Amino acid sequence: MGPNTEQLKILDHAAIEILKTYPALIMNENESYGRASEEQFAYLAVVTNIRNGVRGLRIEYAPFSQIPQQRINELLEELDLLGSKTFNELNRTHWAVKNVNLIHELTNAKIGVFMTTPAGGQP
Repeated sequence: MGPNTEQLKILDHAAIEILKTYPALIMNENESYGRASEEQFAYLAVVTNIRNGVRGLRIEYAPFSQIPQQRINELLEELDLLGSKTFNELNRTHWAVKNVNLIHELTNAKIGVFMTTPAGGQP
């Protein structure tokens, strides 16, 4: 399962350290209601830091896999995304912690969770 969300209700140093131990999906809003364009990608990543920025919180991350965002739209139930096929959480800017095993659900959906690297080892 995912993180204990009770521990994350207050975004203090301890909560940030917990968040840094879980995989994250980083993505932009869908271009259409309930639908991402073919050019839109979500990134499976690790959060490396959360800090105050000029316009609010700044979330820093290291991506390790690129996923067509429409595939995420197709996993509403599995990823506990609120909404329907025509309007869901990916249609508005926000961040959320879900009580799901992200790697397990992506793997079950036949979505690769590790980026292939070119010769030389760097993505």
